[in-house]
Amino acid sequence: MATPDKTEQAGRGRAPRIVSHSELSTARRCAFKHQIFYIERWSKQQDPMSALGKGTAWHLVMETHYNVLLAAQRREITDETRILAASRRKVSAVINDMPDELAELIWWMYEGYVSLYGADHGWTIMGVEHPAEIRLPTPRGGRSGFILKMKIDLIVRDRATKRIRIVDHKSGKDLPHGKALDLDDQFPLYQWGMQQLGFDVFGLTYNAARTYRLVSDIREPGTQALDERFYRHAMYRTPKELHTIALEAYQTARTRYRQQADVARDGMDAPRTTDTMSCQWQCDAFDACLAGRKGVDWRSLLRAKGLTQNFERH
Repeated sequence: MATPDKTEQAGRGRAPRIVSHSELSTARRCAFKHQIFYIERWSKQQDPMSALGKGTAWHLVMETHYNVLLAAQRREITDETRILAASRRKVSAVINDMPDELAELIWWMYEGYVSLYGADHGWTIMGVEHPAEIRLPTPRGGRSGFILKMKIDLIVRDRATKRIRIVDHKSGKDLPHGKALDLDDQFPLYQWGMQQLGFDVFGLTYNAARTYRLVSDIREPGTQALDERFYRHAMYRTPKELHTIALEAYQTARTRYRQQADVARDGMDAPRTTDTMSCQWQCDAFDACLAGRKGVDWRSLLRAKGLTQNFERH
């Protein structure tokens, strides 16, 4: 049995630390943002029409839709009209609980999605929103003190190739392409994790949907072509690439938590990484961050902005 690497001596006697890809991504962008949202657990209620709010709603719809498809496959139901009717009933109930503006957008996305992909008879559904955990590796092959927490959107077996693939549901104003997908480490990291758990995962499929509806399509529904709204892209990562991504995840977690321990001993906050675009448009702590540099109590400002601390969430 693998034992903890000597580089993890400081963590012996303590429970392993659970980390998520979103936490690792935040740590890479800004140590101070990581301190706020993952060390001190500040959070803010989502705006339903924000990119994050739309993404959450779309993932919920995809989860509902593919659970219906999974149930149909288990019961050996192949009639697509019947399957999609059941999906529409379930999805409609989910969307009815959303604010009107969001509900209208998500229903438009869903109707376009099933018009293009139907009941996905080319896939055998193996798992929907599949949760899993795996120890991140150390450079010397030992077990680190960090556990990667995963939730995989969809696991399928391609009926044509007989290969298992992880499917990543993405949503955004524009469809991702090329290098943007090459730089996305989340699902390659999940592929590595599932392989370590014994799943023979061959590759990834990015399953993207646009959240932006053209004015012309609102005026005359159907004018926005489906192939401009949805995009599936299959990718393969080599074993070496997957192992490197996993090691870099470990290095990120280890470096960030050691840094946090060092600044805490000095009675300081983690250092800021300032960037005009990402700070102003992608950080709920933007004003508190700037004020804190001027000596203002940034935690009080976070409370005034509606953020709260929640130590029960990951």
